[in-house]
Amino acid sequence: MSPSNIVLLEFHPVRDDLGKGKELRDGLSVALQMGSTLWVANDETVSIERLTLFEAENSGTSRTAGAHVQFALADFLHLPVPVTDPDKLEEADIEGLDHDDGYLWLTGSHSLKRKAPASDDGDNGARKHLASINPEGNRYLLARVPVVEKDGLSFLTKTSRIGGRRRSAAQLHGTAKGNDLTDALRDDEHLAPFLDIPGKDNGLDIEGLAVRGKRLFLGLRGPVLRGWAVVIEVEPVEDPGDPGILRLKPIGPGKRPIASTSCSWVAWAFEICVDKDATSSFLPARPCNWMAP
Repeated sequence: MSPSNIVLLEFHPVRDDLGKGKELRDGLSVALQMGSTLWVANDETVSIERLTLFEAENSGTSRTAGAHVQFALADFLHLPVPVTDPDKLEEADIEGLDHDDGYLWLTGSHSLKRKAPASDDGDNGARKHLASINPEGNRYLLARVPVVEKDGLSFLTKTSRIGGRRRSAAQLHGTAKGNDLTDALRDDEHLAPFLDIPGKDNGLDIEGLAVRGKRLFLGLRGPVLRGWAVVIEVEPVEDPGDPGILRLKPIGPGKRPIASTSCSWVAWAFEICVDKDATSSFLPARPCNWMAP
């Protein structure tokens, strides 16, 4: 595949319609290429979308990705807040995707949400809405789903076996109010004060994910501490008693489950350049310094 500057995304018209005047294509929060497929997510849904990159339509400067297939997260994972009414679903707010060792990894934002006032609420209504801060349970997803290849395309599956090794979909242990990551951050001297602040107000807000070997690197949009951004490093391991649950291995100082890296300035970029080795990439603009959590 040759590099392209523009990728035209074509979504299935039915699945593109989210109702209430919203469209799937208008709220894409992340993109990841796996071979001849492009994976994207809308942060107001509980699904991941797969598009196929068409080599035949490559013009050198642009190409098309279509044949839209939707994968509902509930088919592979236990959503903290199951979808019982499509009109009232709690979004997963997927902000990070990466692929490594036969798994698609994903993360929700883990952020709190402050209710936004409407233009016609008036002063009293606006104050009431601004005082409303709620967790949305499906945002506390940090999970992996096995990937299998068939006819040159990537598919998600709940379980698979490759080379005698069993793989299974699994997610970090948690509830609709948090998970093992947020529990660990409660003891962090830098990040703990921001756990009860909405993401849009410089509270905890995961905005990117990179997987390298056994480690996950979670890039934070917030908090930003005096101009310093933070990347959290964790190592999820399978629970011996339940292959569908992940726990955090102690890797930080004092056998804590997290390590954190601070950078004086960080740039995040998702490169949708159509190349067989391209993935979402994290670009540190300056050397990072380790900061003990």
